[in-house]
Amino acid sequence: MATTQCIARIGAWEGYEIDHDEEVCRAGVTWCVIHLRPAKRSSHRCSGCGGWCRSVHDLQTRRVRDLPMFDVPVELVVPRVRVLCPRCGPKLEQLCWLEPYSRVTVRLAQSVARLCKVMSIRHAAQFYGLSWKQWYDRAMRSRIEPLKAFARNLKTYLPGILSHCLWPLGTNLVEGINNKIQVIKRMAYGYRDDDYFFLEIRAAFPGDRR
Repeated sequence: MATTQCIARIGAWEGYEIDHDEEVCRAGVTWCVIHLRPAKRSSHRCSGCGGWCRSVHDLQTRRVRDLPMFDVPVELVVPRVRVLCPRCGPKLEQLCWLEPYSRVTVRLAQSVARLCKVMSIRHAAQFYGLSWKQWYDRAMRSRIEPLKAFARNLKTYLPGILSHCLWPLGTNLVEGINNKIQVIKRMAYGYRDDDYFFLEIRAAFPGDRR
């Protein structure tokens, strides 16, 4: 009981209590998996309008990454409360430590953002064990078929997506140049002399004259 209370104080998961915790080994790494349960409260805040609601629509269990504890990665099993808001309808409860649809806590996201200011994104992701493979494995282990289909489709195009993130080049410039060349050809009704044709193209795109 003392250990559970200590973890709860460190975690500061407002609106929740620790139900139980367990150690889980994943790919040779020991994880601390903490199962939370909603604390007994008379009302909940709606994430849509910010108003207080007394009615609970249902619970949706989410698995959420939190900051490591003593170098041990932490995963939270959180039954997210959906309130029955009279103004917005069913909405997730507003929590100060977790965004409505996020899979990481606010403090973990903030910590990653601070690290990215002093090191590369790749090293910050490695420091916290955040990777594409980890997300893909979790998606494939889930029972959500649309999510699994999305992960499979994303995996096919992942090299191109990552390349665009590193080198954000598009084809719009090339397409514009090609269109301009076609216009030059139509205006002249063709060129017998290829050299003169290329001079016209160079004149249309002088570039940097320095």
